[in-house]
Amino acid sequence: MVLQIKRLDKVCIAIVIVISTMCGYLAMRHLSNKKRKITNEKDLLSLKLKDLNLANTNLEELKEALVDTREELKIVNEQIPETADMGTFLKRIDSLMSEGEDVLINVEPLPPIKEKHYSRIPVQLTFEGTFTDTYRILHGLETMNRLIVMENIDIRKSNTDKLCKVSLTTNIFER
Repeated sequence: MVLQIKRLDKVCIAIVIVISTMCGYLAMRHLSNKKRKITNEKDLLSLKLKDLNLANTNLEELKEALVDTREELKIVNEQIPETADMGTFLKRIDSLMSEGEDVLINVEPLPPIKEKHYSRIPVQLTFEGTFTDTYRILHGLETMNRLIVMENIDIRKSNTDKLCKVSLTTNIFER
C-alpha cells in the first residue's frame, strides 16, 4: 500500500504540474491577447488623434479662409453697393474736375442694364482739359473705391491749342 501511495502521490503531483502548466499557459495567452488588444487600441487611438489634429489644422485654415473671404466680400460690397448712389459718384467727378482746370461739358446717366447678379449703369462723360489733367481724372476714376469700368474713350484735340476733349462711357454697378 505504501507503494501505491507513492504512485498516487506521483500521479497527483503530475496532475498538479500539468494543471499548473496549463493554467500558466492560459494566463500567459490571455495576457498576450490583452497586450495585443491594448497595442491595437493604442495604434487606433494614435491614428484617430492624428486625424483629429489634421481636422483641427484644416478647421483653422478654413477659419482663416473665411476671414479672408469676409474681408474680400466687404471690399466687393463697397465697390458694388446695394444702390448706385449716383450722387456720391457725381460729387467724386465734380471734385476730380475742380482739382485741375478741367471743364465738365456733359454728364448723362443712361438707363440701367440688368445683368445676372447686378445692374450696370452707363454714364456718358464729356469734359475738356489739358492732357495731364485728363490723365489725372482718368486715374482718379480708375482708383475710386467703387468698381468702375471705362469704355469707349475718345480723346481728341480741342479747338484750342493745349486742351483735349474727352468723351467716355463709364459703367457703375449696383446689386
